[in-house]
Amino acid sequence: MPDRNVVSWSSMIGAYSQIGCFEHGCFLFAMMLNEGIRPNRAAILNVMACVSRENQADEVCRVVVANGLDLDRSIQTAAVQMYARCRRIDVARGFFDKISDKDLVSWASMIEGYAQVDLPLEALELFKEMRVQGILPDLVALLSVIRACSNLASFQQARLIHGHNASKARCWCLGITAWGM
Repeated sequence: MPDRNVVSWSSMIGAYSQIGCFEHGCFLFAMMLNEGIRPNRAAILNVMACVSRENQADEVCRVVVANGLDLDRSIQTAAVQMYARCRRIDVARGFFDKISDKDLVSWASMIEGYAQVDLPLEALELFKEMRVQGILPDLVALLSVIRACSNLASFQQARLIHGHNASKARCWCLGITAWGM
Protein backbone atom coordinates (compact mmCIF):
# COMPACT_ATOMS: atom_id res chain seq x y z
CA MET A 1 0.00 0.00 0.00
CA PRO A 2 1.82 3.12 -1.19
CA ASP A 3 -0.11 5.77 0.75
CA ARG A 4 -0.52 4.60 4.34
CA ASN A 5 -2.30 6.67 6.98
CA VAL A 6 -3.82 6.08 10.39
CA VAL A 7 -7.10 4.90 8.85
CA SER A 8 -5.48 2.25 6.66
CA TRP A 9 -3.24 1.07 9.52
CA SER A 10 -6.18 0.91 11.92
CA SER A 11 -8.26 -1.03 9.39
CA MET A 12 -5.53 -3.61 8.93
CA ILE A 13 -4.96 -3.96 12.69
CA GLY A 14 -8.71 -4.36 13.20
CA ALA A 15 -8.94 -6.97 10.45
CA TYR A 16 -6.16 -9.03 12.01
CA SER A 17 -7.88 -8.76 15.38
CA GLN A 18 -11.20 -9.96 13.96
CA ILE A 19 -9.69 -13.06 12.39
CA GLY A 20 -7.67 -13.92 15.50
CA CYS A 21 -4.21 -13.02 14.17
CA PHE A 22 -3.37 -10.99 17.25
CA GLU A 23 0.41 -11.04 16.91
CA HIS A 24 0.11 -9.67 13.37
CA GLY A 25 -2.12 -6.87 14.67
CA CYS A 26 0.44 -5.95 17.33
CA PHE A 27 3.24 -6.09 14.76
CA LEU A 28 1.37 -3.70 12.44
CA PHE A 29 0.76 -1.32 15.33
CA ALA A 30 4.49 -1.26 16.07
CA MET A 31 5.22 -0.65 12.37
CA MET A 32 2.70 2.20 12.31
CA LEU A 33 4.42 3.84 15.27
CA ASN A 34 7.86 3.30 13.68
CA GLU A 35 6.66 5.14 10.58
CA GLY A 36 5.76 8.09 12.80
CA ILE A 37 2.01 7.78 12.36
CA ARG A 38 0.12 8.93 15.42
CA PRO A 39 -2.57 6.44 16.47
CA ASN A 40 -6.17 7.51 16.78
CA ARG A 41 -8.91 6.09 19.01
CA ALA A 42 -9.81 3.33 16.51
CA ALA A 43 -6.20 2.18 16.15
CA ILE A 44 -5.81 2.01 19.93
CA LEU A 45 -9.05 0.08 20.43
CA ASN A 46 -8.10 -2.34 17.65
CA VAL A 47 -4.63 -3.06 19.03
CA MET A 48 -5.97 -3.40 22.59
CA ALA A 49 -8.16 -6.25 21.32
CA CYS A 50 -4.98 -7.97 20.05
CA VAL A 51 -2.85 -7.69 23.18
CA SER A 52 -2.49 -10.68 25.50
CA ARG A 53 0.96 -10.14 27.03
CA GLU A 54 1.70 -7.73 29.84
CA ASN A 55 4.70 -6.05 28.20
CA GLN A 56 2.58 -5.32 25.11
CA ALA A 57 -0.22 -3.97 27.30
CA ASP A 58 2.14 -1.64 29.13
CA GLU A 59 3.54 -0.33 25.84
CA VAL A 60 0.07 0.32 24.41
CA CYS A 61 -0.90 2.17 27.58
CA ARG A 62 2.20 4.37 27.30
CA VAL A 63 1.11 5.26 23.75
CA VAL A 64 -2.44 5.96 24.99
CA VAL A 65 -1.18 8.41 27.61
CA ALA A 66 1.31 10.03 25.22
CA ASN A 67 -1.51 10.71 22.77
CA GLY A 68 -3.95 12.05 25.35
CA LEU A 69 -6.47 9.25 24.94
CA ASP A 70 -6.37 7.99 28.53
CA LEU A 71 -9.63 9.65 29.63
CA ASP A 72 -11.77 8.04 26.92
CA ARG A 73 -14.22 5.60 28.58
CA SER A 74 -14.06 3.11 25.69
CA ILE A 75 -10.28 3.03 25.86
CA GLN A 76 -10.32 2.72 29.66
CA THR A 77 -12.77 -0.18 29.37
CA ALA A 78 -10.64 -1.80 26.66
CA ALA A 79 -7.67 -1.48 29.05
CA VAL A 80 -9.69 -3.35 31.71
CA GLN A 81 -10.34 -6.15 29.21
CA MET A 82 -6.76 -6.15 27.94
CA TYR A 83 -5.17 -6.43 31.40
CA ALA A 84 -7.70 -9.08 32.44
CA ARG A 85 -6.62 -11.15 29.40
CA CYS A 86 -3.03 -10.68 30.59
CA ARG A 87 -4.19 -11.96 34.02
CA ARG A 88 -3.20 -8.65 35.63
CA ILE A 89 -6.50 -8.16 37.40
CA ASP A 90 -5.00 -5.63 39.83
CA VAL A 91 -4.06 -3.34 36.93
CA ALA A 92 -7.44 -3.97 35.29
CA ARG A 93 -9.17 -2.94 38.53
CA GLY A 94 -7.04 0.20 38.68
CA PHE A 95 -8.26 1.21 35.23
CA PHE A 96 -11.84 0.33 36.18
CA ASP A 97 -11.67 2.49 39.31
CA LYS A 98 -10.44 5.47 37.25
CA ILE A 99 -13.47 5.38 34.92
CA SER A 100 -15.53 8.33 36.11
CA ASP A 101 -18.71 7.55 34.17
CA LYS A 102 -18.92 3.76 34.24
CA ASP A 103 -21.45 2.24 31.86
CA LEU A 104 -22.76 -1.31 31.59
CA VAL A 105 -19.85 -2.36 29.36
CA SER A 106 -17.33 -1.08 31.93
CA TRP A 107 -19.01 -3.00 34.76
CA ALA A 108 -19.47 -6.18 32.71
CA SER A 109 -15.83 -6.08 31.57
CA MET A 110 -14.53 -5.97 35.13
CA ILE A 111 -16.96 -8.68 36.29
CA GLU A 112 -15.85 -10.89 33.38
CA GLY A 113 -12.23 -10.14 34.24
CA TYR A 114 -12.75 -11.44 37.76
CA ALA A 115 -14.49 -14.54 36.40
CA GLN A 116 -11.60 -15.16 33.94
CA VAL A 117 -8.99 -15.18 36.69
CA ASP A 118 -11.09 -17.29 39.07
CA LEU A 119 -12.01 -14.58 41.56
CA PRO A 120 -15.72 -15.37 41.87
CA LEU A 121 -16.34 -13.56 45.15
CA GLU A 122 -14.97 -10.33 43.69
CA ALA A 123 -17.15 -10.80 40.59
CA LEU A 124 -20.25 -11.27 42.74
CA GLU A 125 -19.41 -8.30 44.92
CA LEU A 126 -18.92 -6.07 41.88
CA PHE A 127 -22.18 -7.33 40.38
CA LYS A 128 -23.99 -6.34 43.59
CA GLU A 129 -22.28 -2.93 43.53
CA MET A 130 -23.32 -2.46 39.90
CA ARG A 131 -26.94 -3.15 40.85
CA VAL A 132 -26.72 -0.69 43.78
CA GLN A 133 -25.48 1.95 41.32
CA GLY A 134 -28.68 1.38 39.32
CA ILE A 135 -27.06 -0.34 36.35
CA LEU A 136 -29.25 -3.13 34.97
CA PRO A 137 -27.32 -6.18 33.79
CA ASP A 138 -27.48 -7.38 30.20
CA LEU A 139 -26.91 -10.90 28.96
CA VAL A 140 -23.11 -10.47 28.95
CA ALA A 141 -23.01 -9.30 32.58
CA LEU A 142 -25.37 -12.08 33.64
CA LEU A 143 -23.33 -14.76 31.91
CA SER A 144 -20.14 -13.45 33.51
CA VAL A 145 -21.54 -13.48 37.01
CA ILE A 146 -23.17 -16.89 36.52
CA ARG A 147 -19.80 -18.17 35.30
CA ALA A 148 -18.29 -16.81 38.52
CA CYS A 149 -21.00 -18.59 40.52
CA SER A 150 -20.20 -21.86 38.77
CA ASN A 151 -16.59 -21.40 39.86
CA LEU A 152 -17.91 -21.20 43.42
CA ALA A 153 -20.27 -24.09 42.80
CA SER A 154 -22.90 -21.69 44.16
CA PHE A 155 -25.92 -22.70 42.15
CA GLN A 156 -28.26 -21.09 44.69
CA GLN A 157 -26.55 -17.75 44.03
CA ALA A 158 -26.77 -18.36 40.28
CA ARG A 159 -30.50 -19.02 40.56
CA LEU A 160 -30.97 -15.72 42.39
CA ILE A 161 -29.13 -13.93 39.61
CA HIS A 162 -31.39 -15.67 37.09
CA GLY A 163 -34.22 -13.60 38.57
CA HIS A 164 -32.74 -10.45 37.06
CA ASN A 165 -33.63 -11.69 33.60
CA ALA A 166 -37.21 -11.26 32.40
CA SER A 167 -37.19 -13.31 29.20
CA LYS A 168 -37.88 -17.02 29.61
CA ALA A 169 -35.86 -17.86 26.49
CA ARG A 170 -32.87 -15.91 27.73
CA CYS A 171 -33.09 -17.65 31.12
CA TRP A 172 -33.06 -21.00 29.35
CA CYS A 173 -29.94 -19.91 27.52
CA LEU A 174 -28.30 -18.82 30.77
CA GLY A 175 -29.18 -22.10 32.44
CA ILE A 176 -27.67 -24.13 29.62
CA THR A 177 -24.54 -21.97 29.67
CA ALA A 178 -24.16 -22.24 33.45
CA TRP A 179 -24.69 -26.01 33.32
CA GLY A 180 -21.96 -26.39 30.69
CA MET A 181 -19.32 -24.53 32.73
